[in-house]
Amino acid sequence: MGDIALSGSCLCGSVAFELRGDARRFFHCHCERCRKASGSAHASNIILRLESIDWIAGESLVRSYKVPEAERFSAVFCSVCGSPLPRVYDGGIAVVPAYTRTPGVLSSTLTVIGQAYPGRFVPGLGTSSHAIIE
Repeated sequence: MGDIALSGSCLCGSVAFELRGDARRFFHCHCERCRKASGSAHASNIILRLESIDWIAGESLVRSYKVPEAERFSAVFCSVCGSPLPRVYDGGIAVVPAYTRTPGVLSSTLTVIGQAYPGRFVPGLGTSSHAIIE
């Protein structure tokens, strides 16, 4: 997918960010955790290898919740309005809720590459909690 630069904010505008990175995937995840965290039937996420993230406003308002039994899953959100925000994990991987980005600021075009469903068998990937169906 390539290098991208994007910016975004929470619903109330108290938290704003800019980030750069190598976009790896853009997909809709239908796992139970993503559905609960997004309040929807799926979460639309941009997965990228992060080069940099700058909190333009409201970094002190960013809160997170780590699901105790999850190896990697956490929820990052604005403490004022509750909007989801980018999650950054060890190893420089970022998961960016696609709906937090500001329209018109992508330096490249992203296309949804597939759907992720829990428990589905995918040839070459087997069965996993986040199998990607292309």
